[in-house]
Amino acid sequence: MIKKQLLMGAVLLTISINAMAVEWDSIIKKADYEIFVDIDSYNVANGFPYFLTKTIFKNSQSLTSNKRLISYQYVVKNTMFNCKQSLFKVTSIDFYSQKNKLLSSEKLTPEFKPLTLGSDESAVAQLACQVHQMVGGQ
Repeated sequence: MIKKQLLMGAVLLTISINAMAVEWDSIIKKADYEIFVDIDSYNVANGFPYFLTKTIFKNSQSLTSNKRLISYQYVVKNTMFNCKQSLFKVTSIDFYSQKNKLLSSEKLTPEFKPLTLGSDESAVAQLACQVHQMVGGQ
């Protein structure tokens, strides 16, 4: 009986770990950083598609957050796109250490900004808007 319970617990743990797994796909690679996207995080809010991106920097970056200096290795952003008007906005950004420790998290309420042709944001928007169109979005 105990062996069955342990086996069942191991199976449930494996299932829950797999359900939380994020699969990051590289979409932009530059000398100093690489940008990944989690296609499975695609969603729509108020008609605007969004998903998570992760930017990993070759060298640690620094910034002041909540009156303290933090040094981070990568960021995870939730970015929303207005495909009709070629606009974007970052709604949240999380800063992580090299050891995957969350250092700071910020929720943002910015206005949409224009996309610049050839920018990283423009490349990410193109992917988001393609997915949005494929699933029936306007």
